[in-house]
Amino acid sequence: MAKRPSAVPVLNTPRCRLRPFKAADAKDLHRVIGDGEAMKYWNRPTTESLIETQRWLRWLAKFSPYSHAGWALTSKDGRRFLGFVAYHSREARDRRLEVAYALVPGYWGKGYMSRSEEHTSELQSR
Repeated sequence: MAKRPSAVPVLNTPRCRLRPFKAADAKDLHRVIGDGEAMKYWNRPTTESLIETQRWLRWLAKFSPYSHAGWALTSKDGRRFLGFVAYHSREARDRRLEVAYALVPGYWGKGYMSRSEEHTSELQSR
């Protein structure tokens, strides 16, 4: 039986890094989940305050490989917070889960969420 991971793994692509959330991400995360346009297709309302965003951040930072996980999406060098990626509603028996993401509006249209075979094959876990 495979060993259960104890933490959200860091994932690297040629352009981005997906890393575990940290408390210092609250202001940056609020730029996404506090924005009505960025959250337009989510089934949750935007957060009205930084305190609400901090609650959301605590949930995203919790790791349960059998139900949900969340990553802060940053530039490759880690200097810019681009958004987040998460999975939830995992149904292991059916080999299904829901993947969700949201970007800071300033990073829309720059190819961060488009899939290319070239980049997908280079995704590495560390």
